[in-house]
Parts: sequence; C-alpha cells; structure tokens
Amino acid sequence: MESASEESEDSEETNSPHPQLAGKRLLVVESHHINQQILTLQTRNWGMFPTVATNSIEALEKLQAEPDFDLAILSTEMQEMDGLTLAKTIRQQLRLANLPLILLTRIGKAPTALANLNITAFLNKPIKNSYFYSILLQIFAQKSQLITVENSASKPNTNHPTLKNLRILLAEDNTVNQKVTLRLLQRLGCTADLATNGLEVLGALRSRPYDVILMDVQMPKMDGLEVTRRIASEWPLQAAEIISTQPKNAPPSPFPKPWIIAVTANAMRGDREDCISAGMDDYLSKPIKLEEMRAALNTALRKSQKLIPFPVNNVLVAAKPPISPSVLDLKVLQSLEEMLGGDTSSVLVEMIDCYLEDSLKMLQYLQTANRNQNAADLYATAHTLKSSSATFGAVQLSKLCKKIEAIARNCVQSKIAETEIPLSLPEEVQSLILELETEYQKTRQALEILRLQCLESIV
Repeated sequence: MESASEESEDSEETNSPHPQLAGKRLLVVESHHINQQILTLQTRNWGMFPTVATNSIEALEKLQAEPDFDLAILSTEMQEMDGLTLAKTIRQQLRLANLPLILLTRIGKAPTALANLNITAFLNKPIKNSYFYSILLQIFAQKSQLITVENSASKPNTNHPTLKNLRILLAEDNTVNQKVTLRLLQRLGCTADLATNGLEVLGALRSRPYDVILMDVQMPKMDGLEVTRRIASEWPLQAAEIISTQPKNAPPSPFPKPWIIAVTANAMRGDREDCISAGMDDYLSKPIKLEEMRAALNTALRKSQKLIPFPVNNVLVAAKPPISPSVLDLKVLQSLEEMLGGDTSSVLVEMIDCYLEDSLKMLQYLQTANRNQNAADLYATAHTLKSSSATFGAVQLSKLCKKIEAIARNCVQSKIAETEIPLSLPEEVQSLILELETEYQKTRQALEILRLQCLESIV
C-alpha cells in the first residue's frame, strides 16, 4: 500500500498540467452528465481543451465542423448509436482514420468486435485518474499502438502482496454507495471494477479472476444471496484450494472462487446468518468505516492466499470545508468527510450530484409503485433511497423511507406466504410519500448549500 505521502505526490502529479498534454483538443462523447463533468474537469487540470458531445450524432457533427481534434473518448453506453458503432463510422472517414480513440465501458460489457477499428485504448468505468493520466501520456508520446488499461489489470505481487494487489469487484447498484465504497478502497490503495446487478457480477467473473467481491445483498435482476449461491456452485474452490484435478462433479469454471464480503444496509438479526448460509465469507454493515473495510480486506488477503495481513496504518484526514445545513446530521457528515479523506470537496460535489439526480427518479418510482399497488418495487426503492439519504446524514428522510420500506415488506411477505388475503398497500403509504417529498425538498436545499460550500473551497 502507498504511504500517505506517496498518495499525495501522485495526486499532485496527476492534477497538474503536463507538457505533452497541454493544448491537446479532446472530444468527449458521453451521455451521462456526471461522467462528462469528471472527464472535462480532469482533462482541463492537465492543460487540455475538452469538448463534450452528448450523443453520437452530435459527435459526428463536431468532428465535421472541427476536424482538428487530437483524441476522442467514446462511451459504449449511449442510445441511438453506441460508441462502438460511432468508432466504425469515424474510421470510415479518411481524414479521421488515424484519430486516437479511447472506448469507455462498464465491467462485463466489453465489446468484442474491435477488428479493423484501430482502437488506441480500452478502459473500464470507473476510471482511476492515475490510469487515465498514464494512458494519455502514452498516447501522445506514441509509445504504443494499442494500449489496454483496466482498473484491476495489475496482478498481485506474490513476493510482497498487499491490499492494493487485491483484484476487487464491487457489486452495488446505488450510485452514492458506489462512490463511497470506491473512495474507501482508494484510501486503502485499492481499485475495483464495478457491477450494478447480479447478472453483471456473473459475467465479470467469467471474463477474469477476482480475489474479492464486495457484494450488496439487494440488487436488481438477481440479488446478492442468489448470486452467491450461483458462484458457490460454479466456482467451487477458493484460490488456496485449487489443485491440479478438480472434483469430478464440479462444473467447469475458468477462475477460482473469490472471497465474498456481504455489504448490506440491514442490520437485523439473522441477516449475517443468511449471508453466511448462502456462501458468503464475511459481512459488513453500511455505512462502512475505513478500519472495518481494512480489516475485512486483510482477512480476505490472509484467508484466500494464506499470506501475512497488511499492517494497519493511520490515514491522514484532509481539512474539511465548513458545513452548516441544519437538516443534515453534522456528525454523520463529519464522519463521511473523514472517511473520504484527500480531496474531500470535489468528491462530495460528485456524490451530491449523483444523489440529487437519482433521488428525484426514486420519488417518482415511489409514487408509481404505490399507485400500481406494487409492493416489491416500493420496498426496493424505499430501501435504496433510505441508504443514500443516510449516507449524507438526512436522518428524518431516511426514517420516512424506513417506514415505507417496512410496510411494503409486510405486503410482500404476505404474498410470498400465500395467506388467504394478501395485504394491500394501505392509504398510509400515500401520506408517508407526501411527507417524504416535503422532507426531501429540505434535504435537497441543504445539500445544494453544502455543494456550493464545497465548490467555493475548491476555487
């Protein structure tokens, strides 16, 4: 693991202009505004001149109007025309035949038909700044014709393995929780690939080996418990148990079974037992504290590879911007800032943006689920909003979500139990949603104040 001083030096290096990058014109083709913001702010810090296109059609128009771009970054996740199709279209134009192209994709969604496209680099989201910085330098230094950088590509150093050598997959659908967990890992010197549902987890495991999975229990398409059961069946052996001949009845699996750590917002009796029974190896409750994460990863390192655990070090906490919103629990916010460390303000701005974008959609989902008497959707949405809101210390908002979640859970369980008269969602839910919407407006205003304070501290 890098020391605090090494991390600081790396941060300073990758946040200042570089002669090889200064003045380079960059086209960013990305539909998600948070990713747009991250890419443009970072490349500006490096002295580049980014231009944003929100879709492929707009990108082609900009390339026609301004043919002097030095590089294009194409997201593979866009409507109408994805990044791969856009790359093919670009390569069909003679004057753009040699334009360096970087493809951005989520883990488990990597395109395979890359022949004749002359893709310069292929990166997984979320991209670590140091990787991004390194690859840009390589492109403009012309050190390589094809560069492949993946967040988990570095192999463990078997001579001196540490936490940063662990190949980690984060399975989490909540964007705020993603940011928090990735930041925790970053502070421990680790990086992680991201899967947002159970099916993506299985797809990722079939494509490359992982040492650890941080598994959210409640995910769409396939929950964490079911994913773990599937993994236990398909990947029967831990890395330390691999032998030359697998059991006769074991299904074929290209890589050993990773160490699975359950991560859940529920802290109810029996939750841990359910996770362990499903085949998980360890258990963490949200919100996760830095030392708890460090201890869990040390256990994974020791158990899965029979290695000496990495020593616990003190982590420097950066100065925090002033925070005063009365709707938010200041102790929770202070704990969040201490956990984030480093460049707290910029990370908080990014997290707040994600929360405000997602929470508006979730309020609509709550109303729709209640109107359609869909207890399962109501439960899942209330649970997600509860967790995100608690992260920022929005205690009252989180409590209202918890009440709705409990009512929806009872209705879902009554249907599963096949009682004579399954419970319907009561009228009380609509009143709670209205109360929640009022509280949300207060929370939103407080977070916007906090966001402004963070931006002022950056400037």
